[in-house]
Amino acid sequence: MSFKFEEYNVFKIPHSRMMQLVNSCNKNLDLTDFANSDALVSLLSNLNSIFDEFKSHEEIENEHIMTKLKTKLKAMAIYNSAVCNCHTEDEFTPLFKLVEMGYLYLNKTKSISEKISFGVKLRKALNHFTQKFIPHMKEEEEIFQPLLLEHFTEEELHEMKNIVIKLHMQNRKRQHPNSSKKSHSSAKIRTVIDENDALMTKNYINELPNELLLKMFSFMSYSDKLKSARVCKKWNKLVFDKTNWTELNFSDWKSKKIPNNFGPSMEFSDSDYKDMEYIDESDEDEFEDSVSIDLIDIKTLQYWIKYLLPKVGHYVQKLNLSKCSSLNNNMARRILQLCPNLIELNLGYTSIGDNSFRGVRLDQLQYLNCEGCNYLTDNAFKFILMSTVSDIKIKRMECVKNSNLKCVLETNEEELTEITTGESVIQNSQDFCKDCQRKNNIEDVYLNGDSDQENVQINQNSLVSINLSGCWSLSDYGLSYLASKYDLSNLKYLNLSGCVNLTAFGMSLFLEYSDLLKGENVYYCDNITDGPLSDTANGCENIECAKKYCCRSIGRDLEC
Repeated sequence: MSFKFEEYNVFKIPHSRMMQLVNSCNKNLDLTDFANSDALVSLLSNLNSIFDEFKSHEEIENEHIMTKLKTKLKAMAIYNSAVCNCHTEDEFTPLFKLVEMGYLYLNKTKSISEKISFGVKLRKALNHFTQKFIPHMKEEEEIFQPLLLEHFTEEELHEMKNIVIKLHMQNRKRQHPNSSKKSHSSAKIRTVIDENDALMTKNYINELPNELLLKMFSFMSYSDKLKSARVCKKWNKLVFDKTNWTELNFSDWKSKKIPNNFGPSMEFSDSDYKDMEYIDESDEDEFEDSVSIDLIDIKTLQYWIKYLLPKVGHYVQKLNLSKCSSLNNNMARRILQLCPNLIELNLGYTSIGDNSFRGVRLDQLQYLNCEGCNYLTDNAFKFILMSTVSDIKIKRMECVKNSNLKCVLETNEEELTEITTGESVIQNSQDFCKDCQRKNNIEDVYLNGDSDQENVQINQNSLVSINLSGCWSLSDYGLSYLASKYDLSNLKYLNLSGCVNLTAFGMSLFLEYSDLLKGENVYYCDNITDGPLSDTANGCENIECAKKYCCRSIGRDLEC
């Protein structure tokens, strides 16, 4: 019986061919690079031929096997649901539609991700097909073949088998001219794809407006910006646009590893360093032994100084180095020299000393925060440079009208040098202008090396916020140096907590014309009982803070 079963098995040989095709489909899918247009064209052409053969196989089975079996069973009044429901579902149309969709992707899409997504869809569709097709072939051999042996004679089965095999062979031969035709069609498709690939070589993202690209870069982290700068010259230029570097916050870089290849990728000309003044390296930090060293932070600071700030330092308006324990005088000085247009500066809780400000110009500064900087003294503000005589900044004078500029223009150059370099402290601005109505309310006046009054520019910037909390070494002289270089008429916040060497007279003189300052925004030592705005001013805020100096909390184990 077994021999008879195998000899007259009308399904076995065609099914072995179908299994070869299924394995071929899976192999082709596994080996195809869907990002490659040529590979995808080849795959679609092969799948189209395979699906044609699948469909022809089903048609041959329907016409020459299943129809005859159904007729025989019906004549004998035998009902078999498996036979009646065989091949009622169309499993091939979705596959052909998917192949057509693949050709559409090739013709229209430029996105590699869409092609890969199509590959995923194709894989799912084929898996769904094989999960039904393979069990169906097994069902035909295990259920339908015994029925054929039972209800057909050996001659009928022999003839049926020969016809089925012959038609399958003819169908395979017919695939050759069809393949040739499909090959010709594929050649046309490849031509279209080649044209599309040529279009894809254009960098469409670079055709976006610069404003949109800048907006995209603004959402990136510092690390991603620096990586993007390496893509092309246009991106490099946009990444280092001033709008992307108006603010630098060290905490955003803290302990972030800076890849070694970032630095060399940034090309700088000698002019990038022209404004960087290197002060004597022999300066020694008084606090050197107390500094907490973080090698990664030091590497980041060195990266800033060597590569980043020479490129973008002039754009930085807000700089926050707060709690940078590895910051020393030399590094702080170089960073400040490379960022001459700072409006906000936060050096709080660092170990910097006076030399950090030596040779530094901060003409645009409005917000100064040096809280917790225990090593700062009066000299810190003495060392800050103002503009030279060729670009004079005369502070604390209200000679802003052209009719009143004569007094300024005729001022002795030696006296102006003393004012602008901070070598002497201005106690009375009437020494330079008898006509000024308010001696201590000073605007910034630029004399650009020209006595032409029309070329005089007025700078409205002035200090708005000063936080020197915990800078216990500061005295009245330090405030005088600061007042000699900055306009205080717009001052709205002042914190001098822990500055035990200040006097009521010195602070009153310092704030004489700070009309916008309110008592609730003023902090100073509780021991100063007759200081400015004493009725509404706050006392020292450092009493319960161990990180900032306070004469009343020395020795206490307190936290801010």
